[in-house]
Amino acid sequence: MARKEINIFGTSFLDLLSGALGAVIILFIIVPKMSVQQQEALEELENLSVQIEQLDELMTQLENSVPQDVYEQIEQQLEALQATVSTLTTEVEQLQAENSSLRSELENLRQQIRQYQNVAQENETAQQRIRELEQRIEELEEAAESQETGGMFFGTNAELGIVCSWMENNVDVDLHVKNLHSGEICNFRNKNFSWGNLLEDVRSRSTGDNRYELFYQRELTPGDYKIVVNIYSEMSTPWNGTPANVSGYVVIHPGKRNQKKIEFSDIRLTQPMQGVTIGTLTVTNNNIYLQ
Repeated sequence: MARKEINIFGTSFLDLLSGALGAVIILFIIVPKMSVQQQEALEELENLSVQIEQLDELMTQLENSVPQDVYEQIEQQLEALQATVSTLTTEVEQLQAENSSLRSELENLRQQIRQYQNVAQENETAQQRIRELEQRIEELEEAAESQETGGMFFGTNAELGIVCSWMENNVDVDLHVKNLHSGEICNFRNKNFSWGNLLEDVRSRSTGDNRYELFYQRELTPGDYKIVVNIYSEMSTPWNGTPANVSGYVVIHPGKRNQKKIEFSDIRLTQPMQGVTIGTLTVTNNNIYLQ
């Protein structure tokens, strides 16, 4: 009887291989393959996971390496900075409010300055008007002065005048003007010379009488003149014993803009024919000097 060959690959093993091959075929057919993009995304995810792990390790190292008191100091400094920032913010807000108030005040001041400027301009106009009025008053005063005693003084169109006045009643005060160059004397006895004239010899005065004795020059005659006053007395008109207080002035260009006036001090006459010298008058073409 022929010997039967033994086959190690039995039906069960083939079934197993067939099942495994079918499973592989099913996997390749049914389960889809991973795309290149999906593979790259997976790799990137793995890389990110590694980086995250590294960062976690670094944070852990930093946290472990920094002392707690340093953290606290840093925290305190941050709080102080935050408080400073808050304070500065408040101050800035206050400064902004103050700045707004200052701007408002500045605008008010500017308005006041404009008002003052307008007032100053009006005041300058008023001052100019006042100066014009003052000048006009001076002109009127000069004109009024020129009309003393009914205009007898300036009615002569004189360029020079010597005025002698007194207030006592019934006293005859005489004015004498001597030309020191010629030696001539202008007075009640000799009233008219080429170099000057006596307007009136006032022999008697009464209450309210404003007359005065006046020597004048119609045209200026430069030279030196001695001015003397005295109380007149004679047998027919004796002096009554009343003293006389004499005052007066010398004027050049009377009533004109270039007028110059020199007043002389009061002179008290207590004796008749006393002959008191007022001073020496120097006359130039445009000025006078009394010494």
